Amino acid sequence: MLVIGITGNSGSGKSLACRKLEALGAKNLNADEIYNGLLQPNSPMMQQIICAFGKEFVNEEGTLNRKLMGQLIFNDKDKRELLNRITHPGIVKEIQSRITAMAAHKVRIVAVEAALLFESGMDKFMDEVWVIDATYEDKLKRIVKRDGLSLEEAAQRLLSQADPLALRQNANRYIVNDGSAKDLEQIIENELNRLLKERRITL
Repeated sequence: MLVIGITGNSGSGKSLACRKLEALGAKNLNADEIYNGLLQPNSPMMQQIICAFGKEFVNEEGTLNRKLMGQLIFNDKDKRELLNRITHPGIVKEIQSRITAMAAHKVRIVAVEAALLFESGMDKFMDEVWVIDATYEDKLKRIVKRDGLSLEEAAQRLLSQADPLALRQNANRYIVNDGSAKDLEQIIENELNRLLKERRITL
């Protein structure tokens, strides 16, 4: 089994890269989706968040108020690190469990999409880590369009995230998404073929 970590700033093109890998035969695991699944009302993770941040961050139905939490953590490094300490262990454990299950079912390629892949320590069980990056302007535009944020809010989100150059230093591949969607898809296909050839894996 090959486990490929896909990381990068918000708006860089991680999801597009993972969709292309899925089209090429990979099974995808999305850290954000897994995080959402662990945030069920009255779940252990939700209880920890309530204890740490207060009930004002919980909606009436018992789910996390993601918008309110986002406004807090993207402007406060200490609060962001506190949330990460609460959430990362559970997310990592769940991803490891799913990878183990996939291996038992003879899955050949797994792509793990995680913005905080290095910060959570998930890079330690990846065969390769690919950083997807784009220009600051492109990332800003995508965040505004996708999440309905103001330019100021989108800029603050990017400011709170890892420096792409720091990510690049720790990655196996640094992929710049500065062309069309098809351009990025072709790069991803080329990188997968390169990795399969290096590992002498046939699908």
